[in-house]
Amino acid sequence: MPCHLSPPYRCAMESREQPEDVVSSARLETFADGVFAIAITLLVLEIRIPDPGENVSRALVDLWPSFLAYVTSFLTIGTIWTDHHRLFTVIRGTTHGFLFVNILLLMPIAFLPYPTAVVARHWFEGKDQVVPAMLLYGGTMALVAIMFRVMWLYASSRGLLVAEAASSRAVRRRGELIYRLAPLIYVLGAAASVIDPILSLIVFLGLAVYWLSPSRRGANSSRP
Repeated sequence: MPCHLSPPYRCAMESREQPEDVVSSARLETFADGVFAIAITLLVLEIRIPDPGENVSRALVDLWPSFLAYVTSFLTIGTIWTDHHRLFTVIRGTTHGFLFVNILLLMPIAFLPYPTAVVARHWFEGKDQVVPAMLLYGGTMALVAIMFRVMWLYASSRGLLVAEAASSRAVRRRGELIYRLAPLIYVLGAAASVIDPILSLIVFLGLAVYWLSPSRRGANSSRP
């Protein structure tokens, strides 16, 4: 099969065992980047603008849940985009099935501005309103993490990984460990809102900061 891929996909690692319908992932990545850009932009539209005649200082202070939810979701989507990019540095191309799996991943990502807005708007309405909002947010993030795991498993089982990643036990172990634990952490973080909703925000914001931290990236430079 002729090579249609450019670095870092490294077509030299093709073999008889790899699927014959592998094509360049350039269009997939471009489409995904567009979805990420739209989702991350929509977040700011959910922050209410103070009305004319309203005390601006007081209104901005009262909007702190919206600002905190915005920062958390912005960092989270940024982290997801970063991991998506890193994943494709060890994937040599795509197939029809992998395209569909990627579409399923993008669905909860595009949905994320909605639970962000629900959390911000109902923060002051009591725990009976905030807990369901946090469960919705945490459930959405857990679904994103699950779909990342599905993508990783699909790619590794269908011969879509570049040679170095396919033969590296460390890469496989890190990828599977991270993607297996992340859904559970997000679910537990959402459940923490039953005790105190601020605990959930701390967990979600802490995870976003952790995934983005340079030390973690450096320690896992071979991880997708």
